Amino acid sequence: MNEDSTLECCEVFSDDDIVSRVTCGSEETRNFEECPASDGGNLVTRQKLSLGDALVHTEALLNYLEQEDESTPAEKMILRNLRSIIRRRVKEKQKRTSIISFFTKQ
Repeated sequence: MNEDSTLECCEVFSDDDIVSRVTCGSEETRNFEECPASDGGNLVTRQKLSLGDALVHTEALLNYLEQEDESTPAEKMILRNLRSIIRRRVKEKQKRTSIISFFTKQ
């Protein structure tokens, strides 16, 4: 089988097509936003996460990497730093909410 016949039977995707299909998610997700379509054909959607959801997913990924033998210390450190940033933002948001509710309650 030569290279030309292989290309005739298969759909070929560019790097950009692959990245956009992977990063935008599936139609089954909630809270849809339109992803920019490269070809204007299919509308692909992605899910917008809250800070709390981002924290949960980051912690789950960190737990996974800590169980894996092949993960590097640098990967774990990056995720720990990211988790700290997200935790700080969650706490700041909670403080703002409590201060606002303090002044609005009568």
